[in-house]
Amino acid sequence: MRPIDLITKHFDQIGTQHIDVPEWADEKGVPLRIFWQPLTLTEAQKIAREADGQEVIRYADVIVLKAMTEAGEKMFDLEDKLKLRDRADPRVLMRVGQAMLASPSPEELKKN
Repeated sequence: MRPIDLITKHFDQIGTQHIDVPEWADEKGVPLRIFWQPLTLTEAQKIAREADGQEVIRYADVIVLKAMTEAGEKMFDLEDKLKLRDRADPRVLMRVGQAMLASPSPEELKKN
C-alpha cells in the first residue's frame, strides 16, 4: 500500500462526527445535534481567509460550512452566517467550532 493510501484511509475512517448543544435545545428540551464530516485542508484554508484572524468568526464560518443534519443536509446557509456572527453566544460557537476542528483520537475512531 502506498503512503497516500494510508493517509486517505485514515481520513475516510474519521467519518461523520456529531455534537449535542444543550444551549440550543428545542421547546421540549432536546439539544440541537449537529453532524459534520472532517474538515479538509481546502476548507480550512477558505475559512482562515474569510475569518481574517478573528477566532470567533472562524468558528461561525466552520459551523456554516460543515454543519449538517443526520440526513446529511446542510444545516445553515449564508444568511445564517450573519445571525451566527451577530446573535449567537460566542462561547457556544467556540465550543461547537472547536469540536468540529478537532481530530478524533484513535480511541474515538475505534468507537465509530
